[in-house]
Amino acid sequence: MGLQLSCESKFRRELKFSIECDSVNKILSMLRASCPTLAPIFYKRSINNIYFDTHRYSLFHQAKEGASPRSKVRLRWYGEHYSENAEANLEFKIKVGDSGTKICHKIEGFRFGEQSDLQAVIRLLNESNLPAGMVPIFKTVKPSLINTYDRIYYATHDGELRLTVDTRLAFSKCRHFQGLRYPKIINPQLVVFELKFNENTYAAKNLMTSCHTGLIRTQFSKYTFGLDKLRA
Repeated sequence: MGLQLSCESKFRRELKFSIECDSVNKILSMLRASCPTLAPIFYKRSINNIYFDTHRYSLFHQAKEGASPRSKVRLRWYGEHYSENAEANLEFKIKVGDSGTKICHKIEGFRFGEQSDLQAVIRLLNESNLPAGMVPIFKTVKPSLINTYDRIYYATHDGELRLTVDTRLAFSKCRHFQGLRYPKIINPQLVVFELKFNENTYAAKNLMTSCHTGLIRTQFSKYTFGLDKLRA
């Protein structure tokens, strides 16, 4: 399954590192010493996702095998998990090697409550005037996983490099025709760092030097991690 991206889509490097929570402050200090202009840019907030996949879970297998290119489809909203009129987007993401980009479509009037079910979510998306290029892709997928986590944002002053720190990763399965369970934290010690940058920025080169000496890169995917753990 491939996503047709517009010529306006820009790719950037995206590198992930999974660590234990007791190492967060030490690693943040190391990264900020290498890049002094790296600073918080946004308040900590919760991110919620419903991931979609084909009947045969082809997107899961793409991610698991590190295929290039590989695709991801998710509905994302911010703030409380159960929300009225939340800021929400349907996102189609593609990665080629370590580089990624995404197309987003804003979902107006998004609501997600304790009594919400998958049919209500799908009905809302079908009524959301999806762009023509998204419609055939969305028709081939179904909800497969719910995920929520807390995120802190950092960036350099020029905006050329961004760092996100994700904690309290929680997951639950999607079951058709049933209420959607509140996600459960599987590994409370797990923290995911992600660096996003253009290839040749000075700040990126400094941080990459630090990463090679103090961090271990991983192909960590919240989607594959959650499905693997819930299937175990």
